[in-house]
Formats: sequence, structure tokens, C-alpha cells
Amino acid sequence: MISELPLKGDFVYGDKAKKITSCRPKEHDILMDIEWEPRDNGIVPERTTISSKAVRIFDSDLLIDFYESKIKFTYNNNDKKKIAQQKAVVKKEYLSPPNPK
Repeated sequence: MISELPLKGDFVYGDKAKKITSCRPKEHDILMDIEWEPRDNGIVPERTTISSKAVRIFDSDLLIDFYESKIKFTYNNNDKKKIAQQKAVVKKEYLSPPNPK
């Protein structure tokens, strides 16, 4: 029964992660602090620290989104122009209907 679940959230209880709020290294792993969505009974599970290996198994998209949000690039003006041109080409190709052969 849902009301008998522990207050701490966990994927094994069927909890859905809302976001990763922080992370830190530990030996050969990374520990992720997870904020949870409300359960069906309206209770929001407490934040939980979970291994990145476990997050990878249960919600790999969440892990990828977190890592991507932390990647920062720096560009000079020439690079910015090239990137804008490349994005325009990719967008045009992606949005163009396929050519029947």
C-alpha cells in the first residue's frame, strides 16, 4: 500500500524523480541528491542521495539532462557564427520533408 512506503524517496518504491539537485564524488561513483515528484497519495518523498549508477538504471534521461545542464562552452565570435550556421543547416534538414525516391 502506498501509505506504508518510507518517507524517503526511491526508484524501487516507484517514485518518480523530479530533478537532481546536486552531486558529489565518492570513491569510484558519483552520489546524486534527488528531489521527487509527489506520490499518488499526494505525499512528496524526502530528498534522497542515490548512486549515479542506480540513477542510470532507473532514469537515464534524468542523468543525461543533469550532466548536459552542467556542460559549459566558451566561444569566440567566429565560433559563434559557425555554430549558428551549422544549427541553421541542421534545423533546415530536420524540418524539411523527406524526398521521395
